[in-house]
Amino acid sequence: PCEAFWTETQIVDGKCPDCGRPVEKAKESAYFFKLSKYQDKIIRKMEKFNNGEKKYISAHAGGVTIAVLKDDRPYYYRKHDGSAGGIIPDLYRYITEKTGMKFSYAEYDNQEEAVEAVRTGKNDILGVYSNGLIYAHDSGLRITQPFTTTNAVMITKAGTNLTSVKRIAVKNRNSLLIGSSLGEYKDLQYVSCASAQACFDCMKRGDADAVICGLPSAMYLVNSVNPSAYHLNTLSSLSIDLCSATSYDNNIL
Repeated sequence: PCEAFWTETQIVDGKCPDCGRPVEKAKESAYFFKLSKYQDKIIRKMEKFNNGEKKYISAHAGGVTIAVLKDDRPYYYRKHDGSAGGIIPDLYRYITEKTGMKFSYAEYDNQEEAVEAVRTGKNDILGVYSNGLIYAHDSGLRITQPFTTTNAVMITKAGTNLTSVKRIAVKNRNSLLIGSSLGEYKDLQYVSCASAQACFDCMKRGDADAVICGLPSAMYLVNSVNPSAYHLNTLSSLSIDLCSATSYDNNIL
């Protein structure tokens, strides 16, 4: 079985749309990232615009373009109706309500393409950056204050002995931060993937023993399959700042 969870509107003739097998009703505990918890904090920061920021908002009220990955759940994805969904669109909808600025999304296959689009001025904002300040500067980016800081989580298949973990799948945008933070573990090998889902698929295929990602991604991944088949291990020594970023020359946006 493919272990996927589907709603009644997604199944086809009572069968899984991926593998074609009959589906069964199941009930599992689920966890979701509560963006509204950070809403007041974000809005309070936005209320303190200086004159330069107010001028920028006025000049760009017609539209600012955000570079994102094509399918970067739970941060960004396209809904069935074609509209943008996820944590990033939710965040920028709050900003639209507060400033009147409008945002559109430019989709890329990988983080490197998205970073280059922002660095060269093709797009205005990088939707998510989480490799830290030093690596951002080296990439020609200026990061925002974190819109949240999340715990790093290691996902393994249930029953996996952590001492046997040697190959870890990580997202490209976290790879440098995670590699430097866990540098003392010299025998670990990292498999770099474009998205959290790609990391998870890598582990399911047996090409990695575990996945390390932020808590929102981890919750999305295990809730999209059978949660009891996987185990989450919080890495208390590693936290991930989730930021947006602009080109380094843009000190207003």
